[in-house]
Amino acid sequence: MTKATSLPKKLDMSDQSKIQDLIIADFEEYETWEEKYERLIEIALETRKLDPKDKTDPNKIEGCSSRAWLVSNFENGKLYFKADSDSLIVKGLASLIVRVYSGLAPAEIVNLEPSFVSKIGFQKHLSANRISGLSALLGQIKKIAASFT
Repeated sequence: MTKATSLPKKLDMSDQSKIQDLIIADFEEYETWEEKYERLIEIALETRKLDPKDKTDPNKIEGCSSRAWLVSNFENGKLYFKADSDSLIVKGLASLIVRVYSGLAPAEIVNLEPSFVSKIGFQKHLSANRISGLSALLGQIKKIAASFT
């Protein structure tokens, strides 16, 4: 099921709307929600696993029903994130969120909303538990960013 080309892993992070537009365009290639879920699984499988040493309680995403972790690194005034989960759907969603927020200054992260989530329609088609986990991931990213502002 490789209709769309893989989303680029690295982009010029100065244009976050472009990254979100690419994510939206990628998912527009798929007509049914079954195909969109399959695409999330593909994205998860393309995403590198976290090192087992990073899968610790302090890195755990609280509020996510699946086991999921978020690791951050502050370098040269910008935050970089990596995420992983034992659920492929959650890992795919987390990978998309990480692509949007990684490489930004903390103040940019605090003020940026992931518009692709609503434009694709995830909030209407994901289970309540996955929506809660997505909110928890976003909350954790913004909390980390706020600690640097």
